[in-house]
Amino acid sequence: MEKSPEKKEKDPVLSLVSIARKAGGIKCGTFLTEDSVRNAKAKLVVISEDMSEREADDLMALCERNSVPYILHGTKETLGESTGKGLTACAAIIDENLARGILKKI
Repeated sequence: MEKSPEKKEKDPVLSLVSIARKAGGIKCGTFLTEDSVRNAKAKLVVISEDMSEREADDLMALCERNSVPYILHGTKETLGESTGKGLTACAAIIDENLARGILKKI
């Protein structure tokens, strides 16, 4: 009898990011994320842990200036899988309930 492949545990944060994508409550990529923060639409910003340090610092400073919470979570690859966009360095969650749910998972 063959053993079934080991199931990979789902990351609860990235699962909620995926739900946000399906609900249309997310903006992906640096430009759209920054735009969402500047226009007070972002409720939470998710930044991949392997985003360039300079870009991540700039984005975190922008979030702080605009009182938008942010988290460092996952990689460009895992965040991209959750957003359905390939490699993704960052994403803005624009749905308040989903943002709150993600913050509860960390």
